[in-house]
Amino acid sequence: MIPVPKKTKEDRSRLRLAEPSMELEEAFRELAADYRAGGEQRYTDLYDVHGLAFDRYIKDLQRECLERDLSDGRVPCSTFWMLSDDVVICGISRLWHYLNPEMELEGGHVLLEVPPSLRRRGYGSILLELTLERAVELKITKALLTCDWDNFGGIRVIKNNGGMLENTILSTRTGKKVMRFWIDLI
Repeated sequence: MIPVPKKTKEDRSRLRLAEPSMELEEAFRELAADYRAGGEQRYTDLYDVHGLAFDRYIKDLQRECLERDLSDGRVPCSTFWMLSDDVVICGISRLWHYLNPEMELEGGHVLLEVPPSLRRRGYGSILLELTLERAVELKITKALLTCDWDNFGGIRVIKNNGGMLENTILSTRTGKKVMRFWIDLI
């Protein structure tokens, strides 16, 4: 289980984005354990006996960011881990450098994940804020974010960061309603 950082006004200054690295493997194992304890199966298949799967995972993320060996239709993507006091991963964000036609409809520029034990504490809003700062560095001027219509926490996070609803569509993948928000970055 992730050691839960105290939630205070100072938390924002104690949080930062970092690129995934081998040095953070133990923190990542804690994150994966948190998901398992919360009944979610994310990241449980990254480990083998010698930890080589984690090494491959880090290399895959680096290749994806640098647009190396991407399969057709894939877009370069930067992955960030939000760290508290440089020891706890409080969230993961993925930032796509540009959108393909499918992502323009459903998917958007940013995907956010906050581990189960840290949800409903404001970490999602901070994670999105920090990720949008990175989007500006990539010269993204307007970011698209999508969210299932019944993901009330996700909707709140997007609105907390200036998200303006454009429309609601029906997902071709899941059949669920998906809300599409835009955030102006400049």
